[in-house]
Amino acid sequence: MCGDGANDAPALRQAQMGIAVSTATDVAKSAAGLVLTKAGLGGIVASVKEGRVTFQRILTYTLKLGHKEGRAGSLPGRSLVMTGMPSYSPC
Repeated sequence: MCGDGANDAPALRQAQMGIAVSTATDVAKSAAGLVLTKAGLGGIVASVKEGRVTFQRILTYTLKLGHKEGRAGSLPGRSLVMTGMPSYSPC
């Protein structure tokens, strides 16, 4: 959901990812999960890439922690349960 006015604030807050532009009202900016400060969609692309990197790091840490403690079976099995797809390398 993308919005820039006070009337968009409830939808921005309720959306999975609310996006506001830099010229939006303060209410819309505070309700949004992401505020674009530069023109164009490059900020959205960068945010998605950063989110994927962060998710992979959390997943890798969790899988390695479980492996070190000897819990819950094999690496592909644990990643299948956590993400819905098997992973053969935690890197």
